[in-house]
Amino acid sequence: MKGVYMTVLLTLPALILVNCTLEKEPEPPPAGTTNRVDPVFSSTTLKAISHDSIRAEARLSDLGNLNILKYGWVWSQNPEPMLNDNNLTLDSLGINYSFVSVIPGLIVGNTYHLRPFVATGADTIYGPETTYLMGIPKVNDMILLDTAACLVRVKCSLQSPILYTAFGIVYDIGPGLPTLQQNDGQAPGTVISNDSFEIDLTMLNPNTLYSLRAYAISDSGIGYSRVLPVTTPFSLIESASFAISTDAKIFKGAIVTFTNTSVGATSFSWDFGDGVPSTEASPTHIFNNLGNMTVVMTAENGGCRLTKDTVLTVTSNPFEDYWVPVPGGIFMMGCDETVQDTCLPSELPVHEVTISAFEMGRTEINQEQWQAVTGWNPSAFNTCLYCPVELVSWDQIVNEFIPALYRKTGRNYRLPTEAEWEYAARGGANTKYAGSNDLDMVGWHFGNSALITQPVEGKEDNGYGLFDMSGNVWEWVEDYWHNDYTGAPTDGSPWVDPPGFARVMRGGSYRTDPLFCRISSRSSLSSITKRSDVGFRLAR
Repeated sequence: MKGVYMTVLLTLPALILVNCTLEKEPEPPPAGTTNRVDPVFSSTTLKAISHDSIRAEARLSDLGNLNILKYGWVWSQNPEPMLNDNNLTLDSLGINYSFVSVIPGLIVGNTYHLRPFVATGADTIYGPETTYLMGIPKVNDMILLDTAACLVRVKCSLQSPILYTAFGIVYDIGPGLPTLQQNDGQAPGTVISNDSFEIDLTMLNPNTLYSLRAYAISDSGIGYSRVLPVTTPFSLIESASFAISTDAKIFKGAIVTFTNTSVGATSFSWDFGDGVPSTEASPTHIFNNLGNMTVVMTAENGGCRLTKDTVLTVTSNPFEDYWVPVPGGIFMMGCDETVQDTCLPSELPVHEVTISAFEMGRTEINQEQWQAVTGWNPSAFNTCLYCPVELVSWDQIVNEFIPALYRKTGRNYRLPTEAEWEYAARGGANTKYAGSNDLDMVGWHFGNSALITQPVEGKEDNGYGLFDMSGNVWEWVEDYWHNDYTGAPTDGSPWVDPPGFARVMRGGSYRTDPLFCRISSRSSLSSITKRSDVGFRLAR
């Protein structure tokens, strides 16, 4: 047994020796070949960022298998630039094996040859060569020539052998870096001599810091000067402002008065957005064009100008064909027993009244007109926009509707007086109803209305071109109620002395007996009462 162990120990080194001897040595590469893999450039991009600087970006598609020691760009005015011409190196690669360099100190008008490079332990590998003309204009610093409360005058020169297509000043309020792309204030230049120009910046605000930069544009881009901060001095003109007499949304034909509240201005000019100017301090203007009208006021004092503007929206006017002229005259007010079968005590005594000419609405105010003015419709029968508006009290009409209509038109309106109403309803004739002795021809009453309001102008008009003066809805007038005409005014004015609790209604309605649709018929309600058979028409 001992002999067996000895035999094994003696043979083991021999086996190990045999295995080492059998391991294969690496074979040298064939003659003329190498395992070196160089970095590979996939793209390069150049862009001028100022008159003397280029942003250069290169991208590698393959890093190769060599040690990259440095990389960057070489450039020269001669083709095929090398490292010994000039270079810029970076410390690390960006995403996607890219690196970016900003190459400064170039000269406007010169053409440069640029190549990216990668230096390895074995060699320097160059990327594709690009030729670039430095074409962004160089703009020198501006010189401040003069400042006033609303004016800055500057001078600037361009150092550029290239052709520029435009030049001027760009500016903004406060500290900053104004640019053309940001739509900051701009004053294009028009006169240039020896590559220099002067520009007056006008319409500035007094006592305000502005940041100014000169610019010049070429086919290659925009060159800017350094920022020049300028603070305008104080001025006698402190503000430009005005108030308007209407709403911002008005009807076509609205008369708008502009009340000037500017401080320190001595002269004014107005642009109403429709081509009609004015130089009055507080003008009045009629807006007859539909759409948004930008109104601009320019206030001036000693060459200093400030502006103020507002936008008025002009919409179609639902009252454009509403008004009917009523001629002045003398008539006998009250119930004429020779024409009417029945006269009530409230309709007597008959008395002579003198009426001055005025205008009256051809119809009762319909729901569409009310809604256009107020934005809402209170009516019980609200599916008929051309029916009279109802469920409106005397107080609502006088304190809400009429003021709102004034704000949209700039014109004064009112309820007719009771004398004006009766005079207009007669239409220059002496009939029982407004326009006829046959009520069915001219009015809606309980016998023909189906007990609902009807569209205005559905019956014949009277002699003055007025519709529905008899029937459809009762109509509020200006006067307080009095039991009869004893002591009534004779000049057509409203009877408001002494004041009372109720206001007068005239004309009858869709649900009344023909007796109450007579011209001379009268009734009354509290001024706060709303009913589905009571509406109104306007006078002016």
